[in-house]
Amino acid sequence: MPAALRLQIMGPMRVWLHGVELDTGPHQQRCLLALLLARAGHPISMPELIGLLWGTEPPASAVNVIHKYVGVLRRLLEPALEPRSAGSYLVRHSNGYCFAPGAGTLDLAEFRELVDAAEATGLPDEDALARYADALRLCHGPAGEGLTLTAGGAAVLAAVNAEFCAATVAAADIALRGRQPSRMLNPLRLAAGMAPLHDPVHASLLIVLAATEQDAGVPRDVPVAHPAQLPPDLPLFTGRTAELAALGDLVAGIRETGRTGPLVVAASGTGGVGKTALAIHFAHRVAGAFADGQLYLDLRGDREDGTLPTADALLCFLYALGVTRSAIPELYEARMGLYRTLTAGRRILVMLDNVRDSAQVRPLLPNSSQSLVLVMSRRPLLGLAAFDGAYLLRVGLPDAAAARELFDRRLTRRANRATGGPADRETLDEIIGWCGRLPLALAIQGARFSARPALTPQVVAAELRDSTRRLGAFDCGPGLSDPRGVLSWAYRQLSPATAALFRLLSVVPGPGVTLAACASLAGSPAGRTLAELDELTDLALVTEDERGLFSTGSLAGAYAEELFRAVGTPADKRAAISRLLQHHLHSSYHAQSALGRERLPFTPPPLLPGVVPERPGAPFAWFSSRRAELTEAVRVAAELGYGIAAWQLALCLHPFLESAGLLQERDDVLGWALDAARRDRDPAGEAHILRVQGT
Repeated sequence: MPAALRLQIMGPMRVWLHGVELDTGPHQQRCLLALLLARAGHPISMPELIGLLWGTEPPASAVNVIHKYVGVLRRLLEPALEPRSAGSYLVRHSNGYCFAPGAGTLDLAEFRELVDAAEATGLPDEDALARYADALRLCHGPAGEGLTLTAGGAAVLAAVNAEFCAATVAAADIALRGRQPSRMLNPLRLAAGMAPLHDPVHASLLIVLAATEQDAGVPRDVPVAHPAQLPPDLPLFTGRTAELAALGDLVAGIRETGRTGPLVVAASGTGGVGKTALAIHFAHRVAGAFADGQLYLDLRGDREDGTLPTADALLCFLYALGVTRSAIPELYEARMGLYRTLTAGRRILVMLDNVRDSAQVRPLLPNSSQSLVLVMSRRPLLGLAAFDGAYLLRVGLPDAAAARELFDRRLTRRANRATGGPADRETLDEIIGWCGRLPLALAIQGARFSARPALTPQVVAAELRDSTRRLGAFDCGPGLSDPRGVLSWAYRQLSPATAALFRLLSVVPGPGVTLAACASLAGSPAGRTLAELDELTDLALVTEDERGLFSTGSLAGAYAEELFRAVGTPADKRAAISRLLQHHLHSSYHAQSALGRERLPFTPPPLLPGVVPERPGAPFAWFSSRRAELTEAVRVAAELGYGIAAWQLALCLHPFLESAGLLQERDDVLGWALDAARRDRDPAGEAHILRVQGT
């Protein structure tokens, strides 16, 4: 018959009485109970309890507080207990207390009994493994997960985690001997997440993973993961016949004798000319020939706020190839060696977009003559050709016929309208000319006609003539026309409020903003902001992705930034970023509070006018969808200090990153926050970050 009382400490602390879960009271009372459960069967003296709960600066009333908590907990665990009675579980011992678990009441006591049984001398492996399996199933996460303790208190709970890790490693050894490695995958993964620096656990996990693959008939020389990261092909792609033929000829000869490295093709051309669209379209054509995976990264070499560091890009590729955080070497050179080992002899297609220079590319070249690397850059990468054997492909403007085909296809398929008679055809050709035959500019015009089918070509052509006359020179490269005529024309169609929002979007860090975040950025009501975003989307100045993130493209973003510098002030920029960061902090605070995994040790600052935070109903899914924005927000807050303290947002985000297994990202977020707290001489922030880092 199951016990009426059941307590759990191997994971979030929980207590049930007759099948009903109990509220164990305020946070410090919960911490006291957790410490007594973790030391079940062993008394803790009053001085030690005080130190574990308050550290070196306890209040004068500490002893009385502990006595009070014990009394409340006794009545909670045994509601029929007589007044001033000690009860069966929280027993007074000398000048301290001890939790005395009854049969079947405490998961940790049951865990230890099963482990002792598994380690009994002479027990057959199958029986020992069964007892270990029963013991390991009792763990649901880090001991006392969500409780905030002193360093000493955290060490008491960490000792429970260590018991679980040791039992997991011992059980894995038996499972491997018995050729049953798959039975240990879940416990080892849980242990690896709980103890990212526990070498025996991570070593056992790697061995068990390899053994599981082997038992399943997977050859050992196949990578753990087969990533397929290519962006979607462009449905309206057209033209580029000569470029596609040249690329096809190069790939057809990839198996030529004498090749010792990957085939590298570096495409260059101005922004908006269609380099990425061409490369993605071709990559989808040939992806089947690269069955070991397709890797894609935007190295952000075209952005003023900094490119993606090569070390981070290398980490992205290692993660994509199935390498766990614990298996990644600390030294950058060793990481490059691991990447080369994993790609040796493989058929992998690597795409690197928005490359700044050759140095960004070299560490990311796969170590295989059977691999293809497509590189896109705004300038020719001469060094990559000279020292790495890359083929240089200049992507220029489409000729007049190809530009007309591209524009007509957008008009007929997106706007569902055919070009009119000779007069319309002549005017449409004029529009193509004013667009400089630039594919991005033509796409903007196609979107304009799609949004307003009644719009006549004559009106658009007249507006483009006027816009182009108003702009000064813009360096787009030899022989290329200035695309800002199109952007300026689209910008001049905007209402004043929408134009202001367009300029503000240039200061957004990260991949984009949601509607709610954009409203806070502008300090405007969500309804009005949505109408403005719709206006921007109709003109193709802003796009919305499947996650609901609004962003400008590289060319439109650069134009928005140019406009903001001309119109806005540093104070305007600071105010907008402050509102956005406050939105992220308060929204994350609400989400973390809803998760209930860890009580946050701070209250966010008062909201600035115009900031409206979200209150997510599904907090874990919310964190998952907003992860990139929030991570970037921590970095920006750490660098600029606008609006929030970086450590507060980091504390909101880190439990999700840890539980999702995003350990490198978690370490980055905590590292930025710690650096900022130390720079700003914020001892509270520094202490909180050090606590969650376990240092």
